[in-house]
Amino acid sequence: MSEEKTSGSENKTNEGHSDLKLSLLMKLNDTFAFKGDRVVLQCSIKSSTSAEVKWFKNHAQLQDSDNYEQTQDNQCFELIIKRSVEDTGVYSIEVSSEIGIISSSCQLVACEDYIDVGQEQTGISRHIIVTDSVSSCFAMLIDGLFENSSFAFLKHSAWRPKDESSSLSAMELISNILIDLAELIKTNLKTSFNLPEQPDLMHITNVQMFVAGGDTLDVDNNMRDALSLLYEKSNSIEIINTITNMEDNGEILYKEEAIYLCKQLTNQITILDAATYVLPSLEEDANSIVENPNTIESASIYINYDCLIKRGLVGIAWRSPAGTFNLALMVIDLSTQDKSQYQWCIQDDEIKRVKELILNQQYDMEKLEKSLSLIPRNALYIRSAGYSSSIITYGTSVKTVNEDLFHRTESVEIFVFVKKVYFV
Repeated sequence: MSEEKTSGSENKTNEGHSDLKLSLLMKLNDTFAFKGDRVVLQCSIKSSTSAEVKWFKNHAQLQDSDNYEQTQDNQCFELIIKRSVEDTGVYSIEVSSEIGIISSSCQLVACEDYIDVGQEQTGISRHIIVTDSVSSCFAMLIDGLFENSSFAFLKHSAWRPKDESSSLSAMELISNILIDLAELIKTNLKTSFNLPEQPDLMHITNVQMFVAGGDTLDVDNNMRDALSLLYEKSNSIEIINTITNMEDNGEILYKEEAIYLCKQLTNQITILDAATYVLPSLEEDANSIVENPNTIESASIYINYDCLIKRGLVGIAWRSPAGTFNLALMVIDLSTQDKSQYQWCIQDDEIKRVKELILNQQYDMEKLEKSLSLIPRNALYIRSAGYSSSIITYGTSVKTVNEDLFHRTESVEIFVFVKKVYFV
């Protein structure tokens, strides 16, 4: 619903003097918050003359009060909403000058059913579930019904075997992943539905799975290839046999549930190709927000999903001290099997604004160009030919990737990330 409008002339010559300009550099973004959260709406402009600014909520002009505060720093404007309890609505800013009028609008939603899944975490929501800062990790979203009630499960983490020195075939890898997911879904369902004991996973139906994130590293491509074995029904028998033949011990449980999950997810999974990258650990640390508060982070993926309408927004975000910008967006609808929807929509206006902000910053411009080069127009992952017979060896390389991830997590958590939400 986020939008901007312009009236009047953006370029006007005044008696032979230089052109007069009035334009938006950063528009308002749809924002999602817990009820009671402090929310900051941000907008910046470029104007060659003085301008008057007005803020509105649902078309009624706002004044400073106990709950609203308007601030200005040069040509950057903020509306601070101190408590979002009763402040769901459409907010807009209107900037006027002798040149014309520009405006930008967004929607703020304060919701009690909102579940935020952090890095190395899992969660289940019966309404809206979100996660952000997905790059070297994977985000695994599973939508379904539990005893005819909608739910969405989300896991945001890297996956590695309990024995990190092991070697796994693709079938063994997907079998281990399914066992892990079965255990986590059961545990989270118990908490979310306030059940006295862990539920029977066989009561889950109408399951769909959506996977995004991961780097272009071999270890992440191994993960995508293993998950993609669920694309075809012909692989399900071998996966089930692999699960059945796994050695019974205290760490290998939930075989029956994993087999059921395999049957439910066969031909019901969508996997996105890599669209972000992670800096080497030394470079990441040297250019982290901890070392430099003005740094610009590499691009990462965020997901906002509503299981009641089975629709959501996936975005590739570029974060800086000046704001958060969308490099690409994708609306997903898990109620349909239409694969043509999985296309990144490049946000040219947002990218242009980022480039204006970092015009004289060579290092940040190089990071941006690399991030843009990794965004595939066709977002779907295509499985490697003959992968099912290959062997993946885990060990030092996997551990190194995870250590880098933990360093990155410590720096990312310091920066406040404003989420964007898609509304029908």
